[in-house]
Amino acid sequence: MNKNFILEYVRNKIDSSKEKNELLRQIENARLELEWAWEVFDYVNDPKLIEVAIFSEQAARTKYEFLISEAKRIGIKADNTLNLRICK
Repeated sequence: MNKNFILEYVRNKIDSSKEKNELLRQIENARLELEWAWEVFDYVNDPKLIEVAIFSEQAARTKYEFLISEAKRIGIKADNTLNLRICK
């Protein structure tokens, strides 16, 4: 799926406040950071680069979990199809 399509769909479905849109953008960026860290494991064998990937993955996971908790706090939830929506 095209990430821009998904983000645009989500933005159209929820209140268009700047805070919520910014939070969704940050969540997407954190998810991409996580994917990058996971990808690095497939291509490196140098211990120092593996360590970088481990720390990058931990930082991205912590950021992602924090942002998800913030999204829940303001009423944005993910459903089974990975679409984010406002729960009323």
